[in-house]
Amino acid sequence: MTRSDEAGNLRGFRLLSGSIGLFLLLFAATAPWQVAGREIARFSAALAFSGLLLGLGLVALPRARRIVTHRFLSANRHFNPESVAVGGALAAAFLYLVVMNRYRGFEVNAWDFSFYDRPLARPLEGGFLFNPIEGRPLLATHAYFVLLPFLPLYAIHPSAHWLLAAQSLAIAGAAVVAFYCFRRLCGDDMGACLLAFAFVLNDFTAKAVQYVFHPEIFYPLGLFLVILGLLTRRRGIFVGGLVASLAVKEDALLPLVGLALTASVVYRRHRWAVAALAVGLAAFALDYSIVLPHAAGGGVPPWYSHYWAKYGSSPINAAGGMFLHPFEVARDVWHSGAWRLAGSLGFAPLLGYEWLIAAAVVFVPYGASQAPKLGHFLLYYSMPVLPLIFAAAAIGLPRIASSAVGSRLLDNRARQRLGALLVLLVSAFCGAGYRFTRPQPADAPLRLAKLAGDMPLSVQGALLPHIGYEMNYTALKQVPTAIDGAQAFLLAPDAKPYPLAPEELRLLVRTLRRDPRYRITDDRGIILAAPVAPARDGRRGQGREEKER
Repeated sequence: MTRSDEAGNLRGFRLLSGSIGLFLLLFAATAPWQVAGREIARFSAALAFSGLLLGLGLVALPRARRIVTHRFLSANRHFNPESVAVGGALAAAFLYLVVMNRYRGFEVNAWDFSFYDRPLARPLEGGFLFNPIEGRPLLATHAYFVLLPFLPLYAIHPSAHWLLAAQSLAIAGAAVVAFYCFRRLCGDDMGACLLAFAFVLNDFTAKAVQYVFHPEIFYPLGLFLVILGLLTRRRGIFVGGLVASLAVKEDALLPLVGLALTASVVYRRHRWAVAALAVGLAAFALDYSIVLPHAAGGGVPPWYSHYWAKYGSSPINAAGGMFLHPFEVARDVWHSGAWRLAGSLGFAPLLGYEWLIAAAVVFVPYGASQAPKLGHFLLYYSMPVLPLIFAAAAIGLPRIASSAVGSRLLDNRARQRLGALLVLLVSAFCGAGYRFTRPQPADAPLRLAKLAGDMPLSVQGALLPHIGYEMNYTALKQVPTAIDGAQAFLLAPDAKPYPLAPEELRLLVRTLRRDPRYRITDDRGIILAAPVAPARDGRRGQGREEKER
């Protein structure tokens, strides 16, 4: 094969790789697709197809295959800050497309999105950051100081898009910081790059990203900053990570205690450990003893105390109960989602005992809780522990590589990179991952809400994030026992009805359609049921249905 043929092979492979990257972004922007009568909604399907194309390209281009194999397995690669920034930007773009797909598909519900969106838009209405859906201030739910920087943004222009953008930027930023952490832990840029992308594609990350929005989404960024500051001995990064983590909510104490143990026992950096522990304890004492009780208007235990009710009547009492019943705690943790969380990384974290020490401090209280979603690390509950087990995987991979069979065929670096690739594949294909939904007429709810004027408007949770912040808009928590004809309803029968049951929503729609006191306006499946104005002779006008196409 001539040099020109070899160069052509390599150019052809680069063109193929670039086309695959564009294909994946196109899929994220336009999915789900209909192919041969079947809906393709999972991103893992697009990844599998891309992997097949890549493999066929390597088979068809032998010279490119040799070069790529050498560069992947043996070459000493170093990614400069510009390359890392490009990777972070691509991750942010992908995640933003995911988030916007959820938003336009009516998958972003008032529970929990509007819990934060509406108080930030009207921060002084009913009290500071009062959440009208729960009927209490946000700071009575958790010490969500991380939300305070959003106040000036909402003051400039109140919009749900501030939180939507933050959802993607938080994870993309965490992936960038994670790369630098993994580089320090595993000593290889290529392996660190693969692990950083594994973090973005991991099933537990996908669950948190697609549950738009919750403040815990900022935990990975804060904790990775703490880890990076510890590994590089850079106090500014370390302190910044502490502040960012503690601002999320009061249980930041748990991963920080774990980090302090690892810093002291493993790295012998006792002053750093004492600083993390002291700051974490002080912040927890402030949040638990002053902030939460003051915002809740009394000295009662936090609302989530029932999560550990079998161990104690409050989180503090439950901690004592866990200490007295270690075997019961061990059984609960064994049956929790801890194994599945480690399995989503191919169990590579099990060989990184240094950071498993830190993760265990979170695993124990979370896994011992009686709240199923918390105990199985579902939704956003994996966020305080996921950075720690990824750090454990990063430090465990070199151990796996050094003890692997076949050292005569591949050196440690090659085996380590193959291990990181395996973690990436398991993260991407283990679980549901990122799923895309069909876009709904997202402009219809706002247009219909305006037709209701200033009358009271009860809004289905799936529609509330789309209609703005007028005071007469309230979330529909339950079907009213009696419809008095004085309030309007904004409903989407085909969207998720939470917190209503599907049959409750269907019954409400049928009732309103039959009620002569209501006029039904239907805009592409979105329904406004508004009271009909009384006629001049005192009789109410007859209901009618209007179709807008």
